[in-house]
Amino acid sequence: MQSVHAKEHLHKKLPKAQDSAPSKIRRVESMRNKMMNRWINQATEYPIKG
Repeated sequence: MQSVHAKEHLHKKLPKAQDSAPSKIRRVESMRNKMMNRWINQATEYPIKG
């Protein structure tokens, strides 16, 4: 009985963690995209003469 209760408790805790993780990942990805876009824009504005 105890193991079943523990599983139930774990299952109740899981959704919150799953909800917060994607938003955190999304935030990190959007930040990375902004940085990359800025870097690409600078590269096109000021081309490096090789």
